[in-house]
Amino acid sequence: METKYYSQEQTKEVSELLKKGGIVALPTDTVYGLGVIANNEKSINLLKKIKNRPEEKAFAYMVDSLNKIEQVCELSERDKLIIKRYLPGPFTFIFNKKKDFNLVNESNLETLAIRIPDHPFILEVISLMDTGLYVPSANISSQTPAITSREVGELFDHKIDGIVMGHAFNGVSSTIVDCTSDELKILREGPIPFTWRNYEE
Repeated sequence: METKYYSQEQTKEVSELLKKGGIVALPTDTVYGLGVIANNEKSINLLKKIKNRPEEKAFAYMVDSLNKIEQVCELSERDKLIIKRYLPGPFTFIFNKKKDFNLVNESNLETLAIRIPDHPFILEVISLMDTGLYVPSANISSQTPAITSREVGELFDHKIDGIVMGHAFNGVSSTIVDCTSDELKILREGPIPFTWRNYEE
């Protein structure tokens, strides 16, 4: 497979490649991710194979708006307020999927991890698409995520369809918060802490 390299000005070309089922390495506000459109089962399964990803480990779903989250998740008023307060940003929020969930259910879970990254390039790419992306970190599963396009190339050249040139902003994976019950649970600390008390104030 030939891996093509793209600049961050080529948002249209990257979005078209993703729409066709391509796997593309993308810079985000945390680390580099490997993006694939969330309604193409063949490409999603190939991405799992490339990453050596355990079946039970779910991908984060990356979008550019609250509207795209509401299409696939059941959100309470609290959830919507959390999204408006913390996203875009280096956070992953886990919500309950809608019963009529219409994406590839790659994890077979009833929950979905949501990201809206604070990165202009990837937000522009997703805005050109009707469906969001599954975007796990750019690494072999359990290894350190790549933070530059050069590192991604060393791992995945000739294995994925495209690599967007650049570097990730923080170099640290996102804070993960489970919002699926009344009690919020922080599952992983990232570059910015999630503080509900500050939010309420």
